[in-house]
Amino acid sequence: MVNIEESAKSILIDFFDEMFDWEKEAYGLLDPTRPDSVNYSAEKLRLIYEKYLTKKERKTGEVAGPSVGAEPRFDKRHESIVSVQVDREKQKVIINTEKSFENTPDFKEENRYTVLIKGNKPRIDKMETYSPFKARWVNVVF
Repeated sequence: MVNIEESAKSILIDFFDEMFDWEKEAYGLLDPTRPDSVNYSAEKLRLIYEKYLTKKERKTGEVAGPSVGAEPRFDKRHESIVSVQVDREKQKVIINTEKSFENTPDFKEENRYTVLIKGNKPRIDKMETYSPFKARWVNVVF
């Protein structure tokens, strides 16, 4: 029997690792005179998404227009799991995290990831960030 909670946490952490590596590599390749570097980065990102995210059309977001910053968006050193809720009936796991930032250590961000289990395979379906200004969770486009 597959441990749903552990497999959901594992896929999220593995996704963080691969995205962190991709962001670091893509940032190093940034060169406006070489459009092939963007194509390479986009293809590599598409493969990561295929491996970890639910299958759906993504007309917007990173695959449509890859972007990176000096500080990676996904970094398990700065984003820790604070709670996990498992809905066995819906084969769904909600993972809440807290993210800190190197340049602004006093600022914390709350994120929520929904992981769906289909055929014993976990896939990340969506990410949301809590907006204190809107007092609600807002969807983040992958």
